[in-house]
Amino acid sequence: MLHSTDGFLYALNFDGTKRWWLPTASGTQCSPVIGEDGTIYLGVNEHMWAITADGKRKWEQPAPFEAHFEASPLVLANGTICHVSRYGMVMNINADEPLLNWMFYISQQGYASPTVGPRERFTLLARQPILCA
Repeated sequence: MLHSTDGFLYALNFDGTKRWWLPTASGTQCSPVIGEDGTIYLGVNEHMWAITADGKRKWEQPAPFEAHFEASPLVLANGTICHVSRYGMVMNINADEPLLNWMFYISQQGYASPTVGPRERFTLLARQPILCA
């Protein structure tokens, strides 16, 4: 799976041939992330997309404040998606439909992807390290 600067998300077979492609209209700095059920999550400009395993767009959620997504999302063990906008808004949404569970402003640019470490602690790096438990 790769997102190209030509404005397409590509899924490849093991032999390198194209399995499917989906137009995204522009390049993105996010890497796609695959959930437990095979759904692919990708930030495309100011929207977070959910894409089925066969390349169909399932849903999209706009970012608040027209902020681009430049960090890859994180699929949490509870099945929700956590992502960070360019302007530092951390959001958690449901995976089945794009309903916002919570939002937190970290007051700096959000270029790094969120992580979950030991003891299920949520960590996000901004200009200064921030730990949200």
